[in-house]
Amino acid sequence: MTELSVKRRMTQMTRGLSAPVMAMQPVWLKAAEDSLAALSDILGAAVSIDDLTLRASSTEQYAKDTPEPGLILPLLVDEHLGYQAHIARGDTMHMARLLLRACDQNDIGHDPTMLDGLMLRALYRPLLNAYSSAFNISIALNDELPILDEWPHIRRADIRSFLVVSTKLIVGDQTISLDLCLPNNEPRFAEHPDIAPPRQDAMVAAARSANVEISAVLDSWNVSPGIVAAFKKGTVLPLPGASMEALSLIINQGRRSTTLAHGEHGRSGGSQAIRLSQIESAIR
Repeated sequence: MTELSVKRRMTQMTRGLSAPVMAMQPVWLKAAEDSLAALSDILGAAVSIDDLTLRASSTEQYAKDTPEPGLILPLLVDEHLGYQAHIARGDTMHMARLLLRACDQNDIGHDPTMLDGLMLRALYRPLLNAYSSAFNISIALNDELPILDEWPHIRRADIRSFLVVSTKLIVGDQTISLDLCLPNNEPRFAEHPDIAPPRQDAMVAAARSANVEISAVLDSWNVSPGIVAAFKKGTVLPLPGASMEALSLIINQGRRSTTLAHGEHGRSGGSQAIRLSQIESAIR
C-alpha cells in the first residue's frame, strides 16, 4: 500500500476564461484528487497534487508557449478529434523509471524510453476517467493515433480554441505537470450541480472592492514639450487657477483620466484632508 496525500492548491489564471468556467476550478481539483489512489498504485509511489490551473489557449499559441513539446497524446472528446494531452520529456523519463521499479523489469526491459506509450496511457487514464465523470463528458485517449514527440505542421483548419487544464503532481521527490488541451467552448465545463453560477450582484461587489488610485489635483494646465524639457531644479511654476477651496479628485484609467469629485482642502484628526463639495454624476 503506497502512501497517499492531498495538497490542495489552485492557481488563478483567468486570461481568456469566462467567470463560469473559472468557477469550475474546484470541481477539476476534486476530480484530480479522486484519481490519486489509482495513480499511486500505478506508479508505486506517493502522489499528491501541488497545483491545478485553468487557462485559455489555442493550437497555435500552445505550440508557441511550449517549443519543446515532450510527448503529445491525441485525445477524443465525445469522439471529436483535435484535442491532446501533453507531458514534458523529462517528466516522461521520471515516470518511466518509477514504473520500472513498480513492474517486473524482466518482462518490460530496462530502457525507460520503451515504456513511453504504455506508461503515459496508464498515467493519464485515471485523470481522464475522473474528469469525464465530474463533467458528464467523454474524455479519452485516442489509441488509434500515435504518440508524437514533436509538433506537427499546424494547418489553419486545425487551429482550435483550448481550455488548458494543467495538473501538477508531486510524485516521490519529483514534480510533474500533466496538461490537457480541451474544447474551450464546451458548456459542460461551465456548469456543475454543486457549483452555483456567479451572481451578478457578487460580480459587481467584487468589481467595487478592487483598489483604484485617486489623485487630488490643485491645478492643471497645458504646456509644450519644449517647456517641459527646460524644467530644472529651482524652476518656479505659477498656479494661476489654484484654489484650496476647489481641489479635484482624479482617477487614472490607463491613457485617460476621469474627474470623480471636487472639494476643499482642510484638516481632520490632525491630518490633511479634503471635504467633498460636489460629486460628478458619472460615478453615481
